[in-house]
Amino acid sequence: SAATQEEQPPEGVLRAYVWDCAGTRLKARNLWRENAIAIDLHDGTHKLASVPSASGAKYTDGVVTLSTKGGSATLEAPGQAKQKCSEIRVESLLEDARLRGVRYSGRGNEPGWSLEVGPGQRLAWVTGYGQEKHEFPAVTAKGDEASGLVYSAREDAGELQATLRKAACQDDMSGEAFDYQVIVSFGG
Repeated sequence: SAATQEEQPPEGVLRAYVWDCAGTRLKARNLWRENAIAIDLHDGTHKLASVPSASGAKYTDGVVTLSTKGGSATLEAPGQAKQKCSEIRVESLLEDARLRGVRYSGRGNEPGWSLEVGPGQRLAWVTGYGQEKHEFPAVTAKGDEASGLVYSAREDAGELQATLRKAACQDDMSGEAFDYQVIVSFGG
């Protein structure tokens, strides 16, 4: 069933954010309906309510506090020095996609593009640095990850074919290495 507006976070807000706090990964699940976040620490899950902040966002349960501004954060927890944190944007985007039911997510450069498969048979392809968006509610799939899992869809603007394969891939801009390759062809 389609999610209602109420069930989805506001435009541009992710369902989760992943932070690197002095070498430790911290995942903050966005509880937007409750105006709070949930984080897992060594002593269990903490639900932190949003509180007024002079700048950025601040969440606390009276014991643990996470203050965020852009891609930076500060974590305050009992028995620990304040920890400076920085968002790991790629992991935040992947965690958000996973929580939305996306099975595969890929991206590329020149021009910037992204591809999502799932939930269900949905496929979404965004290109031109976000300017061109294509949503396919039902795609066909053939093959497997070893030989190439091929998704096909058609719309008025043309046919899309996305091939996903378990093989080494490196981002040509960041140098980041991935275990999967995604090749997208659209309208020739």
